[in-house]
Amino acid sequence: MLDVGDPAPDFDLDGTAGAGYGSYRLSAATNQAPVLVAFYTEDFAPACTGYLEALRDTDWGALTDAIAVFGVAPGTLATHREFATDLDLPFPLLVDDPGVDDPVDDSRAVALY
Repeated sequence: MLDVGDPAPDFDLDGTAGAGYGSYRLSAATNQAPVLVAFYTEDFAPACTGYLEALRDTDWGALTDAIAVFGVAPGTLATHREFATDLDLPFPLLVDDPGVDDPVDDSRAVALY
């Protein structure tokens, strides 16, 4: 379990990337800007839809010069692509491999790294 201020364990996850797919490494993203990792339970669940829409609608430019946002949940690349397209998300949805969220106390939370 992570405590506040602990470094996040690195991960490599596949996810959506514009019209295609890509691979994302947490350490590579944190070398460029702060990273907000938003864990959610499943694609198309009403609570998760509202949660990701709120992240989509946040004016990040008014809050910080640069930030990367990743949504992370179980599922498949295909369902993540459909969900991201339906919500018009400007950030990728990553497929949560088993164990990626184990160190997070409340695994369905927002974490900033």
